[in-house]
Amino acid sequence: MAKVAVIARYAGGKSPYARAIARVLGRVPQNKFFYEVFCGMGTVASEMIDLDYACFITLVDANPATWAVHECLQNPESYRCLRKTHVSLLKSPDIIRDVTELLREYKSVWENAYRKSMHGHVTRLLRNTDKIGWDETCRKIEEVRRHTSRDFTAGFLEEFYCQGKEEIAARMGYARMIELTFSRRTNLFDTAEEILYEIPALKIHEGLEHLGKRIARVHVLRKQAAISTSQRDAVETISGALPDSVVFLDPPYSMKKRNKSYGKYQFTHDDHRQLASALRARDEDIRWLMTMDDEDATHEIYADFPRTTVRVRHNLGGLRPEVWIGPPREEVLIACKAEGGET
Repeated sequence: MAKVAVIARYAGGKSPYARAIARVLGRVPQNKFFYEVFCGMGTVASEMIDLDYACFITLVDANPATWAVHECLQNPESYRCLRKTHVSLLKSPDIIRDVTELLREYKSVWENAYRKSMHGHVTRLLRNTDKIGWDETCRKIEEVRRHTSRDFTAGFLEEFYCQGKEEIAARMGYARMIELTFSRRTNLFDTAEEILYEIPALKIHEGLEHLGKRIARVHVLRKQAAISTSQRDAVETISGALPDSVVFLDPPYSMKKRNKSYGKYQFTHDDHRQLASALRARDEDIRWLMTMDDEDATHEIYADFPRTTVRVRHNLGGLRPEVWIGPPREEVLIACKAEGGET
């Protein structure tokens, strides 16, 4: 399949077959929106722009680090700061040292904000222990622990932008891109040493050069379409989508198949049932496609939608079966064949 200009290889990302997905989705009606939900690095949106299929794009992802990357590219001042950081690193006489320091700064920002936010949430919950009981308090603390990394970083970065601290936000966004470029993991709390383990300076320099070209390419695409970002959840996005919109959804792998390399953003079978209900309610007035792993629960939850199982090449290597939900089987097979995919 045709290659697409992406910012970085995102675990589970669609870069190897994004063009086939775009061809299945087709052209967005004039003055209507294309939503990429669980957007990752926005590879399908990039193809929709490149094929001249969409002029109004909304990138939706609850992961704050992903949101930060897209905000850095959209905000002119942040983009300027990001480019400044990129050029400075490329000219560095000790690139390993400087990249390591940037990643350490990035990790420190997340971890300090995480501790601060967790302290506030837990303190408020403990104050209500008399009302809700100790067992319920413990359950809520565990729930907060799972979801806080999403909430605190979003607010933290938004505060940077509101205070005019685009340079800090840009450095953090660029550090996230470096993390995705050199690591197969997406865990926010990996150390710099784990990310750059045994990578020679020449490979780091080459990786940053390629990253710079991809960033520049994506920035060009952004000039060809009106692009906005959102941190709304999937159900809220589907429910609020304008009529005649086109939507692509790429939820995280199922709980059964996920592993630690895919980060903290779980999407349970109950979440899928809610999403299926939202899609069912909008099935007549929006066009949509979802890609999911091929397991029994997928076919059970989305049983009343058209489903096609195709073999796709994972961006981290290897072929695997995947279920494309929404469009008629014939449309999926034609698009995959046109782009050199396997069915």
